[in-house]
Amino acid sequence: MKIDEQTAVVDNDFTNHLAEAHLDDDQLVELLHTIFSDLDLLVAIHPLVYQYELRQDLPRIRLLFDRGVVAKAEFADIHQNDDGKKAYYTYLVENLYRAISGDALPASLSDESLFTCWMSRSSLGEVHSVAMCLTCGCGIFLSDDNDSKMLQRFIAEKSIGKISVYNRKELVDMHLDQGGTKLPRKVRQSLTHRP
Repeated sequence: MKIDEQTAVVDNDFTNHLAEAHLDDDQLVELLHTIFSDLDLLVAIHPLVYQYELRQDLPRIRLLFDRGVVAKAEFADIHQNDDGKKAYYTYLVENLYRAISGDALPASLSDESLFTCWMSRSSLGEVHSVAMCLTCGCGIFLSDDNDSKMLQRFIAEKSIGKISVYNRKELVDMHLDQGGTKLPRKVRQSLTHRP
């Protein structure tokens, strides 16, 4: 899978909330394809977020992957087996984790285990996803989590790079401004509902 500036990385909560939209399956898939196509975006999820956070057992979540709305990235897609990119990714995860938690990354997540281990309720999903964005040059992170906005500010303040974080409402608003297809108000409300 090619991950570049045309890729938007998506978070677990964002994906789950989209799957909860009050639309029938075909309409949901068609609308999301329309939004992402109009904005010229391919949407991918980080492999650890997919493995440890995403509710893969839910039929609507599986539908989004089966119908090509969201793709699962692999680590080889992220670092392309390049030791320099691996080192940069590791540096980013360590520093973004420190920025979001105030603590150093636990020793159990150092070196190669960084690519396989997980800790629940630690914002690792956002950290890994944002590190993926920065390593691959994709500047859009789709997330309904406030920690993601905090990481966006941290990245800008430290001049690490640039990412734009959009929640569902902001994505729909961006599509309303830039997209070629105008979505009806009820559809926009369904996509941006509050859980």
